[in-house]
Amino acid sequence: MENAAQRTFGDLEKDLFFCKASDALPDPYGLYKHGKHTFPVEKVFSGDYFDEMNSHDVWREIENRMLEVRFLLASARASKDLEPPRGDAFDLTGCSPVSS
Repeated sequence: MENAAQRTFGDLEKDLFFCKASDALPDPYGLYKHGKHTFPVEKVFSGDYFDEMNSHDVWREIENRMLEVRFLLASARASKDLEPPRGDAFDLTGCSPVSS
């Protein structure tokens, strides 16, 4: 029971560190802004329409990648913040300090 409580507390602590790290990163929302477009029939057949639609898809993917990177950076920072200082001695599991 105590082990489950420690694991739950550790998960909550990691979530708090994640939120703090995520808030410190810039927000990539808004790169992709899709508005209403009107195209004359000539432009649809000339390929300009598809170029415009493809550019919207590219910007949406760029925004998605930046959101993914933001999540990964915040996760990495939260894990780093939970690590003990480098000077501590650890046993082979890397979880509990070795008592001397």
